[in-house]
Amino acid sequence: MTDIESSRPQRRKITTGGERKRIDIIEGVLRIISREGIRAVRHRAVATEAGVSLAATTYYFSSLHDLLVESFSYWCVKTEAEIEEFRAKAQAFLESSGFQNLQSEASRQGLVNAICQLTTDYVIEQVESGRENRNIELAFRHEALRDKRLRERVQAQDHSMLENISAFHRILGTADPEADAEISLAVLLHLERQALMNGVEREKIERVLCSHFHYLAGT
Repeated sequence: MTDIESSRPQRRKITTGGERKRIDIIEGVLRIISREGIRAVRHRAVATEAGVSLAATTYYFSSLHDLLVESFSYWCVKTEAEIEEFRAKAQAFLESSGFQNLQSEASRQGLVNAICQLTTDYVIEQVESGRENRNIELAFRHEALRDKRLRERVQAQDHSMLENISAFHRILGTADPEADAEISLAVLLHLERQALMNGVEREKIERVLCSHFHYLAGT
């Protein structure tokens, strides 16, 4: 059982049809957050967005707080597949590049340059094809500063991401993979936020990532 699953609020036992309605409500919440932000989430607005009665929203979720926490938990589970897909792609790339036998400085530099390209593509893809998800994520991260239960879920998501990034840095042979992963995650989140606000600038994203990874790899 994941940290998110173990800390979810208790809710009523419901039928299969009721579960579908509950998911419709949650997905309605996420669409509202993506368009208008968390402050626009109200039971009536959610009922309209989800196409259900107002009574249904209060039946399945006793408070807006529970509704927000459940919605973020649901979103985290949905986006885990994206994170796993990138991790698998990065692992496959590293294995095909023969990273175990990087004896020369030139070969290490070549690998780091290729990693920069791979990560740049990932950041741009996250913004261009996943703008809705990025808007939702940033909104929840901001709200988590004030909400303990949301903060616990953001921390659980970060922990999962940091584990993957740390493993990546261990392959690169950085001096402190765990600390370096914290820095890398901060850089990625910053670049995504800047691209959302100012538009995608591939040259800038690639320059920042190359500087970052070459520094960590000592190349």
